[in-house]
Amino acid sequence: MQPATLHRHTDRALYDTDTITSVFASTLFAHVAYTDEGGYPHCVPMIALYMCLSEDENEQPAVYLHGHPTTKLMEMVKRREKFVNVTVAGVKKGEGRG
Repeated sequence: MQPATLHRHTDRALYDTDTITSVFASTLFAHVAYTDEGGYPHCVPMIALYMCLSEDENEQPAVYLHGHPTTKLMEMVKRREKFVNVTVAGVKKGEGRG
């Protein structure tokens, strides 16, 4: 699956592995969105990691979600029947409000 492409502020988009890893490292939480069998959208905060478990240099890192393996979301991911969107927002220190 290809990453989403920005149409506005394209100069802000970075898709390299180091940037993705640093954003995931800045927070443990991600928002995981999906649509269930009835067509209803869901967005669930979850613990997520982006890493490569293998020492093989050719293997790409993957997103690992923390959750019980028998939940509807995890079953959908295992069956790969629908896309599951994972959004992570990294915040740099000193750039927040107040």
